[in-house]
Amino acid sequence: MSGYDAKKIEEYQLILLKDPKSKVFAALSEAYRKMGLLEEALETCQKGLTHHPEYVSGLVAQAKILFEMKLYDETIPLLDKALSLRQENILAYRLLVHCYLKKKNHLKALLCYKKLLVFSPNDEKAIEFIQKWEFLETLAFTEEPDF
Repeated sequence: MSGYDAKKIEEYQLILLKDPKSKVFAALSEAYRKMGLLEEALETCQKGLTHHPEYVSGLVAQAKILFEMKLYDETIPLLDKALSLRQENILAYRLLVHCYLKKKNHLKALLCYKKLLVFSPNDEKAIEFIQKWEFLETLAFTEEPDF
């Protein structure tokens, strides 16, 4: 069960049964996701976000589910929203980087890593990636030659 005990999951489920508007939906959907129950995780998260559309932990939880489902185009807007609400969310930046890498958009991944460094200046992966791919910024802003 990937580190989640049945008792804790049952506790989350009971809380949601008693109070469908509880923010525990994010923890329950995360538990489902880690168990590989992606459909249940997504459904739980979507229901919870109808009550708490700006709950950053819920948005990131749903983004993680969609990412695992390889739905990167649906994941990105959720992460953008989460970051607009809490710009220092390092987990959201990391997941956004992975989305852009899956979509082979290294320039956007580079820009995300640069933003992440503002909040986590010693992040070794970000530093390494920036050093390797920084040339992309110059390429993106050079004019195309007339032929």
